[in-house]
Amino acid sequence: MSVKTSNDVSTSVSFISLEMAERMLTKFDGSKARIHDFLDNCDIVNNLINPSLKKILLQIIITKITDNARSMIRNREFQYWEDLKKYLLDRYTEKRTLGQWQLELSRCKQNYNENVIQYANKVENCYIKLINSLDAYNQSPDARKACVDLLKSQALSVFITGLKIDLNLKLKALQPKTLQDAISLAVVKEQQLKGKNEISKFQNLNISNTIHFHKCNKPDHTTVNCRVRSFTEPNKKFKYCNYCKKKGHVKDECYILKNKNSPNNLNSNNNFQKRESSNKSRFSNSNGNSSDSNQKN
Repeated sequence: MSVKTSNDVSTSVSFISLEMAERMLTKFDGSKARIHDFLDNCDIVNNLINPSLKKILLQIIITKITDNARSMIRNREFQYWEDLKKYLLDRYTEKRTLGQWQLELSRCKQNYNENVIQYANKVENCYIKLINSLDAYNQSPDARKACVDLLKSQALSVFITGLKIDLNLKLKALQPKTLQDAISLAVVKEQQLKGKNEISKFQNLNISNTIHFHKCNKPDHTTVNCRVRSFTEPNKKFKYCNYCKKKGHVKDECYILKNKNSPNNLNSNNNFQKRESSNKSRFSNSNGNSSDSNQKN
């Protein structure tokens, strides 16, 4: 049975050369937007280099720091990469805590004038800053992975909840598993809704431009050539009765004249005329008798 010595184990592990490490490193000029990219590259290179060469690698990393950031570290000494990393984190990263970034993420909502891409960028920006804030904690790889998975789930939930109501309902029904899947589906659904709204707007515009006569509610004609107006709806506004002098009807429709010419009214008028003539004859006879008596006297 063969046993590997410590020398055998060390030689079985392959490391990159200092030349390769130097090419993998990027420059950092003090821009806060690029600090985490720079630190991530340095971490990767540190994990790939032979431990015996890490002090030399630290000096190579320092040469990659330029401009304002270089002036900040010029009079400082760093024995290990971890010390330099902590200083750069304190100097160039956001001063918000993990809890503060979580609160900002939970407040993300899609504004009225925002499309899905703009809203997604806002959510992803908060999510990335949340992940970057984990650098301030000395976590094991497993603990960091668990935190990242939890933050991914939180970002997905916040993105779907913050969408406009029509997109929110569609995404909830589709149940995407990742934030990227949710963003892709939301973009597609947004385009579909936009197309439907354009079609509906065009149809409503055509309906509003069609001429409808208000009397019969039929298209493509006006008052002058409306047949319904001529035959089914006589205009009462211009009727005038020459008998009773009232508006709204003509003499042939006058109820006063009709009542006057009814048989009952004719009989009553005849009786009235007979009584009048009888009264007149009696009155004339009485006057004649009185004049005769006066003559005799």
